[in-house]
Amino acid sequence: GTSGSAGSSGSTGTSGIVVDTTNLSNAAAWGCQGTSIETSAAIGMGDANTIAIMAGCATAGIAARLCGDLVEGGYSDWYLPSKDELEQLYLNRVAIGVMPGGYYWSSTEQGPDYAWVKNFADATDNLGFKGFSPKRMMVCMQRLSGEESLGWAVSD
Repeated sequence: GTSGSAGSSGSTGTSGIVVDTTNLSNAAAWGCQGTSIETSAAIGMGDANTIAIMAGCATAGIAARLCGDLVEGGYSDWYLPSKDELEQLYLNRVAIGVMPGGYYWSSTEQGPDYAWVKNFADATDNLGFKGFSPKRMMVCMQRLSGEESLGWAVSD
């Protein structure tokens, strides 16, 4: 894969956006269907959600673990965005670029069997079975000194 960068303005200032076109996974499950893990939809909670998911679900290859274990651009503090953070990514998708339509996992669960997904093709929020993986893409975020950088998985 290749990577590139772009800039965009957000409410917290200018953000560097890192695009990783290496396909981390376009078929990762959220993980541990049937297990409740305390998460939040709020902006700023994706990192805490990812840590909680990784602590509460030992399954390899799940979306949160792929983000949490990611080392890209010399950084290892990547996380799966919360539902509201994912909404902000959707709203800024044109400025970000290279975010194909499709379903993206958030780190926000809705009970033991479901987690929120965002359809970047039609803007809808949906509940996805946590154990379901086909056609569920993921985007990983990181914060740098109060700014945000983004790296995400897309199909090559």
